[in-house]
Amino acid sequence: PKLGFQAACRSRCGKHDSVHEIGRLDSERSQSRAVHLFIPDSRPREAELKAAVCEEPDSIQLLLTGTGTEADVVALAERMSVEIRVLTTARELQDLSIAPARRTKRRPSKRPPLFTPKPGQEWKHLGITIEKEGLRFQLAGTSRFQTWDELRIRPTSSGEPHRFVTMLAEQATGVRYTQRRNDTMTRTRISDLSRFLRSIVDLPDKPFHKFEDGWGLLCQVDDKLARRQVATWEAEDDEDDDADSIDLLPDGLDHDELTGFSVHRL
Repeated sequence: PKLGFQAACRSRCGKHDSVHEIGRLDSERSQSRAVHLFIPDSRPREAELKAAVCEEPDSIQLLLTGTGTEADVVALAERMSVEIRVLTTARELQDLSIAPARRTKRRPSKRPPLFTPKPGQEWKHLGITIEKEGLRFQLAGTSRFQTWDELRIRPTSSGEPHRFVTMLAEQATGVRYTQRRNDTMTRTRISDLSRFLRSIVDLPDKPFHKFEDGWGLLCQVDDKLARRQVATWEAEDDEDDDADSIDLLPDGLDHDELTGFSVHRL
């Protein structure tokens, strides 16, 4: 009762030996979710926990201690929609209820605009530069820089660029989008990026415009700086590889004299 779920009449083992289903959590806001108690065996705890998370998605895992809940385990649990709760805490079972919180009206935090537009200023007067640490905005000779944290986005996630960063980079190369009625994904991406930009720069109308060859941003986007930084990193990696290479040929032998042999550098 303290944790807010309906206990099962008898506990049963799940798909994994370390997972014991002890009840379910019913909620009006979401589907019923199984509640499991994780009791590891003699195998490595972190590996056991990962296996339990993968084999019991969309569930709630109760752990006796926080051992094994490393960052990669937590990230895996988020991807599998698994909620991990540790029972042993400084406050014991206080504030550990897994029942959904009561609905409360939360006002979304509104970021202050970077610029106060003057009459006559439009989206075509705005310039955006993609940099390593964030985005730089220029309007009427005034420059403002926002880090990725301040923008509340991650430039990359799971090895893939954020969709806003990808779209801005595409606009820097002149890509145009079509908004066909059945292409809901593109329409959603355009709408999301529009809201994102308007939350940063409070200019009238919308940042996207329908050109002859499709929809595109009115503002100018520059990604040359970001591409130069990537090229610099790649060049530095190549130099490090050459500096670390070791020539294993004996003294007095030339590579050109080794006809018919393959020469490898380590």
